[in-house]
Amino acid sequence: MIIRAEAYAHIQTTFRQHCMNISPKEVKDKETRGELVTKIANPQIQSNIAMDLDVIDFLEVKLNLVEREIRAKAKLQDRTTHNLLLTVPGVGDMMSLVILYEIGDINRFESPQKFSSYCRLVKCERISAGKKTKGGNPKIGNPYLKWAIGEIIIHAPTTSPVINSFYERLIQRVDKKKAMSIMNHKFGVAIYYMLKNKEVFDENRFIQTEMK
Repeated sequence: MIIRAEAYAHIQTTFRQHCMNISPKEVKDKETRGELVTKIANPQIQSNIAMDLDVIDFLEVKLNLVEREIRAKAKLQDRTTHNLLLTVPGVGDMMSLVILYEIGDINRFESPQKFSSYCRLVKCERISAGKKTKGGNPKIGNPYLKWAIGEIIIHAPTTSPVINSFYERLIQRVDKKKAMSIMNHKFGVAIYYMLKNKEVFDENRFIQTEMK
């Protein structure tokens, strides 16, 4: 999955380097993404894009087989939580299962900040001799939840015009890297409260909530 995501990102980066913006949807659309090769005239760059697309096509076939096997064998013991996660824009069946099983019981986290820290969405505090020090251990927490929640921002704008508009405005105010970090944290907090309170995802509440 990580290699496929890197191929998606590389295609978008290549187009940005040539002052051409393409949406994540254009890369993910199986029916039309082959046309991306013809949008840049340089034959060497065309070859690089074609190679990325070949990697994506190959991995999608393999991943579809793995996902079917997982669905067949997974024992869904908490269907309520699974269904709540499916209301988050950009979260599909497999992503919901990843988040569900990696979180376990949401009540083991005392606050949204502790949950966000566990998901590696915020920096962990480093305490030595009872005092806070600079830096933190980036390996503390759950890398799979960090990846899963990070994937949401790739897919959510293509399924929710409200979130897409908010994200684009955020990018205008800060750089894209910072915007992605803010969005990831917001999704982490939203998921925490959704599961804690047994509530479906609320787009308006999401965009109105300020991150501290």
